[in-house]
Amino acid sequence: RRNKARAEYQKRDFTAYQPQLIIINLGTNDGSYTRNIPARDRAFVNGYVKFLRQVREVNPNANILCTVGVMATAAKDLVGEAVSRVNDFGDNKVFFKEAFLQNGEVDGIGADWHPTESTQKKLAEYLVEYIKENNLI
Repeated sequence: RRNKARAEYQKRDFTAYQPQLIIINLGTNDGSYTRNIPARDRAFVNGYVKFLRQVREVNPNANILCTVGVMATAAKDLVGEAVSRVNDFGDNKVFFKEAFLQNGEVDGIGADWHPTESTQKKLAEYLVEYIKENNLI
C-alpha cells in the first residue's frame, strides 16, 4: 500500500523454512469492536478461522498456539471458539492458551497501555511453560 508504483509484492517462499511452532497473539483490540454483538462476534470467529487455515496451508506440519492478552482478554472466548472450530475440522495441532492481564502496579505500563519489557518477558515464560507441558516443540 505504501508504494503504489510497485505492481507486485515479493512472494514469500514458505518452503524455505518450516517452523515447528507458530504463536499467534491476536484479538486484544478486537474485543473493543465486537463487544458481544452477535454479528461482529461471528465475523471475528469466521475471519480467525479463515486466517488459521491460511497459516496451516503454508505451514502444514507446525503446531499453532493461539493466545490473547496481556492488555485485554475480551476476545478470549472468540479466539477459543475459532480454535475449537479448526480442531473440529480435523486440525488437532492448533491450541489455545489465554494469556494473563498485565499488572501495571508491579511491571509498569508502556506507551498507550502496551506491555513493558518485564511483562513481555513474563508472557514469554508463561507460554514457554505451556509449550513444554504440551510438547509443542
